[in-house]
Amino acid sequence: MNRRTLIRGGLGLGAVAGLGAAAVPAAAKDDRTDAQIYGVPTNDPLILQRADPFITRPVGGKYYFTGSVPEYDRIIVRGATTIAGLGTAAESVIWRRPATGAMAGHIWAPELHRIDNRWYIYVAAGDSDDVFRIRTYVLESSRADPADPDGWSLRGKLITEWEGFTLDATTFAHRGRRYLIWAESEPEIAVNTSLYIAPMANPWTLGGKPTRIATPTREPSRRSAIRTGTCAW
Repeated sequence: MNRRTLIRGGLGLGAVAGLGAAAVPAAAKDDRTDAQIYGVPTNDPLILQRADPFITRPVGGKYYFTGSVPEYDRIIVRGATTIAGLGTAAESVIWRRPATGAMAGHIWAPELHRIDNRWYIYVAAGDSDDVFRIRTYVLESSRADPADPDGWSLRGKLITEWEGFTLDATTFAHRGRRYLIWAESEPEIAVNTSLYIAPMANPWTLGGKPTRIATPTREPSRRSAIRTGTCAW
């Protein structure tokens, strides 16, 4: 007798509930990790002491990694033929902040991109007299290997609509046109940062007006407040 027949026969919901509980055993708890379920090995963490990680798609048979270092004073790159291999790959310092002036403050969240047979790094940097005067800068290398420090030069600051707090820039191409997405503090909005998108004229220059695509609606976490300099101690 199926469940539908029981209901039509007038045995009642209580009886049906009781029969259902007896007939369908509780699902056993599965404590396996995704790696065990899908057979994919994992290393957690993959790379020690590197925040804001960024890994490229394979380029020339290698993956490349960059990220923030605890000292916030330099940009690093490492490469390997596998993602797992990045954990033990040799690391190259491709740029160090100057002793004073612009970009001599906090160095945050670099991203590494291959565009038109050149490498570009988008990175947020503060100044020596105000480490939280964060702006986005672009570095460029014509070398095939982005871990070669001799190929890198500073293109300069990425100019946006407002002279405000900017960070976490990323870029992508869609239907033959390149775009930039980044976070910025817009003067007329009483939040720390919103997300914006704009077309690019070239990898270091915006090519159109930005469009705001997201605005935070909640208070920042303590970690975010500390990072952006809005936390009161």
